[in-house]
Amino acid sequence: MQLEFKKIKSGLGQAHVQIEPQEFLDAMKKSFNNQKQRFQVPGFRRGRAPMSVVMRTYGESVLYDEALQVLMREKMGDEIQKIEGFSTIVDNDVDYISLEEGAALNFNVCLYPDVELGDYKSIRVDRAQISLDSERVQADVDKKIQRMCDEAGRMLSLDADHKIEAGDTAVIDFLGKIDGEPFEGGRGERHELEIGSASFIPGFEDQLIGHQAGEEIVVTVEFPKEYHSEALAGKPASFDVTIHEVKRLERPELDDDFAMDVSEFDTLEELREDEGKKIQKRINEDYERRAENDVLLSLLERSDFEVPQAMLADEFNSQVRRLQNEASRYNLTLENFMKYFMGGEEQGFARLSDEARRSVMTECVLMGLARHEGLEANEELFEKICQRIAERESRELEEVKRLFNLENPDTKRMLLLTAAQDLLMGAVSYNDIKESQIADYDKNYEREIAERSHSLLHKFYKDLAEHHHGHDHEHEHVDEHEHEEPVSASGESDQNA
Repeated sequence: MQLEFKKIKSGLGQAHVQIEPQEFLDAMKKSFNNQKQRFQVPGFRRGRAPMSVVMRTYGESVLYDEALQVLMREKMGDEIQKIEGFSTIVDNDVDYISLEEGAALNFNVCLYPDVELGDYKSIRVDRAQISLDSERVQADVDKKIQRMCDEAGRMLSLDADHKIEAGDTAVIDFLGKIDGEPFEGGRGERHELEIGSASFIPGFEDQLIGHQAGEEIVVTVEFPKEYHSEALAGKPASFDVTIHEVKRLERPELDDDFAMDVSEFDTLEELREDEGKKIQKRINEDYERRAENDVLLSLLERSDFEVPQAMLADEFNSQVRRLQNEASRYNLTLENFMKYFMGGEEQGFARLSDEARRSVMTECVLMGLARHEGLEANEELFEKICQRIAERESRELEEVKRLFNLENPDTKRMLLLTAAQDLLMGAVSYNDIKESQIADYDKNYEREIAERSHSLLHKFYKDLAEHHHGHDHEHEHVDEHEHEEPVSASGESDQNA
């Protein structure tokens, strides 16, 4: 197979692929083996007719499309991926195709765009860090130790005449009604409810206090106006409640014996210090991610480039597939998953669309930085990144290295993007936030980042409209650019294959 490539403009190239007759014949054989069960030839049981007979009966072109897909999966895809560090096929046409001549195909290829980088070395962002003895860390340690204490405790049944108090656990049946009619999701049997946990509608748990096992009572509440179900939000409801049993958790003493029972430490103080270090590390890693996000936004705000629509389509479809996998874990359709967890399909697809745009824009600008700085995906960088992954995931270096192949375009892309982000984070300046200012920083960060992200996406939408003559590229058009469709012998994408 021979491949010729030329770049047409920023983000777009053209490739011409020449496939030799023997290569095409080998692909035809694989094509036949992949689909021979579909062919019914007189005188043969289904799937048993030889390839030569099938081609005489149906014509050899019946195997062309699948043969091209075999070549795409095994050869052309990898070769085209190597072009300029990233590429994906936008569309194609076939010059000629036959067993005698092989095949010749032309592809339009989406590339990373040319990026006009802003002055990234002048970027300055806020960066917070928290100390081990801070009130926040110690409060989180208290909560973690309390959870460990709860887990180590024993649940004991209380006497039948015991009246429910805060901290008790009531075993109850309940049936919720609105206007006297039961509503969906309002029924439970032998549910264990900890009084004071605030796990039920406000006011529900308080009305159980003072009652005892064996009683049947009616609890009246009002659903919060911001309740996740619009059908219930703000409405008054009643619950028929039967109290079966009352329990209380008997917790161990928080002392050195407790520490030895639940950990490898000999004293409670050692356990608290270890948990504190873990919590401090997690919080500071989150602050580091915030700083990275701030830096990347700053670089995007200062840079200029056109994001190829095909890259957006690929990433959007990847986002949809990931969400479909997540939905399947809950045995839900994508539609229902978005309904229950994302406010509906419209909001869900809009969020995925924005996430795809942010992801692709970030990848483009980092690859632009990698090119600007002349970074290379070589053995030295491969060793460095694998070492970092091994340390982060507590794995052996050789085990991590076996997960990647330096010749794989995806691995090279990962290395370059990681190296570019490392370079960027080392080139910018930071305003270190004092611990006394962290509360204000926490309060303002999400709002400020959201506003900047919205402004950036608005700028991008405007630019996109200009580049594409004002067309509205919403999520429903993404399928026009789905790049995992088969290449057909007619030169069109076969969406029914």
